[in-house]
Amino acid sequence: MDDDTPQREPDGTLTPPLRHQGSAIAASASRSPRRLEASRVSLPESLRGLLDAVLDRLDAAADRIADAAGLR
Repeated sequence: MDDDTPQREPDGTLTPPLRHQGSAIAASASRSPRRLEASRVSLPESLRGLLDAVLDRLDAAADRIADAAGLR
């Protein structure tokens, strides 16, 4: 019989399975202010970069669709 199979009571009903105690591990991480500060970019610059990347991908996809459809 498996360890996960519940034991039967004398009258034939099943008992609830035993609960295994979980364990948690915690560790503190040191913060690296140098690394955090080096990656700071202003919000307008980051949004502009994101918008440029999205538009570039859409343009490339539109070019592929136009080529596949024979429009070019």
